[in-house]
Formats: sequence, C-alpha cells, structure tokens
Amino acid sequence: MLLFILSLLTFFAVFTLAYAIFSPAEDLKERLEAYSYNFTSVEEMELAQPFRERIILPALNSISKMVTRFMPSTIFEKTKENLILAGSPPNLTVSNVLAVRGIAIVSFPALYAIMVLASRSAIGPLQLMIFIVLTYVGNKAPDMYLQMKVKSRQQAIQKALPDAIDLISVTVEAGLALEAALTRVSERIKGPLAEEIRRALMESAMGRPRRDALHDIGRRTGVSDLISFIATITQADQIGASISQVLKVQSEAMRVRRRQRAQEQGMQAPLKMLLPLIFCILPATFVVVLGPAAIGVWEAMVNSGA
Repeated sequence: MLLFILSLLTFFAVFTLAYAIFSPAEDLKERLEAYSYNFTSVEEMELAQPFRERIILPALNSISKMVTRFMPSTIFEKTKENLILAGSPPNLTVSNVLAVRGIAIVSFPALYAIMVLASRSAIGPLQLMIFIVLTYVGNKAPDMYLQMKVKSRQQAIQKALPDAIDLISVTVEAGLALEAALTRVSERIKGPLAEEIRRALMESAMGRPRRDALHDIGRRTGVSDLISFIATITQADQIGASISQVLKVQSEAMRVRRRQRAQEQGMQAPLKMLLPLIFCILPATFVVVLGPAAIGVWEAMVNSGA
C-alpha cells in the first residue's frame, strides 16, 4: 500500500512538472486573463521597448567599451566634465559620447576612402590631407557639439542671473529668509538657473549643508559671475553680515557687468560684419553698379572691332 501511494505521488509530481514545462503559454495567458491579469511574455516586453533602447544603445555601449580601452583617462574625464556643464542631458552619457567619437573617427575617413576608390582616382597628397582632416573632425565633432550646448546653457544662466539676484534681493528685504527667497526665485524664473537652484534646495532639504549645495551650482555651471555671487553670499552668511546689503551690492555689480558685456558685443559687431560684407554684399553691389557700365564697354569694344 505504501509503495502504491509513493508511486502515485511520484506520478503526479512528474506529470505536474512536465505539464508546467511543456504546456503552451497561451493556455496560461488565457487562465490568467480570466482573473484580470495581463500576461506579457519577455519577448513582448523586449519588443515593446523603443528601437533606440533595444538596438542603438546596446550597440553604443559595446562600442564605447572598445573605445575606452584605447583612449586616455583625461579624455574620459574631460567628456564627463563637459556633460556636467551641459546640464547632464538625459539622452547623453559618457559612454555614448565616446562611442559616437569612435564611430566618427572611423566612418568619416572610411567613407571618403570608399569614394576615392570608387572613382578610381589616384591617391595623392591632397587625398591624404583630406583623410587626416576628416579623422581630426571625427575626433573633435562630439566635443564641438558638447561645447555648443555648454555655451548655450551658460549664456542662458548669464542672461537670467541679474534678474534672479534682483528678485532675491527684493524678497530678502521683504523679510524672507535666503532659502525662502531662493525658492521663490526658482518658482518665478525658468531655464537652467531655476533648475540648478531647485536641485540645490532639494539637496539642502535632504540634509546636505547649504553651503556645499550652493557651491556645487557653480561647479555644474561654470559661470564665473554665478560662482562669485555664491561665494559672496555664503561668506556673508558665515561671518554674519547683512544678506540684504550684500545682495543689493551684488545686484548693482551684476547689472554693470551685463552692461559692459553688451558694450563689448556692440564693439565686436563691425568686425563680425566685415566678412559677410566683403563676400556677400559688396559683390552684389559691384554687379548692380558696374554691371551696366561693363556691358556698355563690352558693346563699344565689339562695335569698334567690327
């Protein structure tokens, strides 16, 4: 009797295991859907992801691992610093930038080499020079893109800084504390400066010292005026000076600097307009002014020759 029961239990165990392994997933899906359970297979979950996450990003990560082996650590650190100054874009990481750099270094000269070979032209010094230039451009293109984003972000912060300091000064003079004034500024203005202030306030609320959180704003932006302003207010807070008076002085100094930068850009405008004037405007003017005279001279020469 005991042997029969053990045999029966063994049969049921083997049958249950075999059924669980070899039963079709559709039956399991139908039974789970009866209980309002949405069954999604691993393949469906993977296919539901965007093409960028399924194909492009894994390929870039694989390429970045190979590229990182041959690149100095200074390039890695420089790229990381540029990404921080650019605001840490969500779609860009250090590995992605290094992968794009490696692809550009190889693909730019490779495409040109294919074009030269397809045209069956001789490879001379000019082709070699173009090959070297394309390799250099492929190496510097990601850095140039990051520098453009860094410069654009810094200009936006520089433009919003005087108005932000004015608002901080007004709110502090109205009786609010410095953190409350910074909160009000982050709610009123828009752009990267407001995002950095909100991040610093969030870090301070989580227990980080306010001085360190504010100093990290300067590290993440690289704007000299903002770094100077943060150093001034933190120092005034440490020594117990009047924050409202310090903010008033900083506001006036910031507006003087903005006026000086505007005057400097105005003085640079004629030099920047010189090349478009020479290569675009003057040729058209010469055609309009001297064109009829040149046609008349040509006709007179032709008639006199006839």
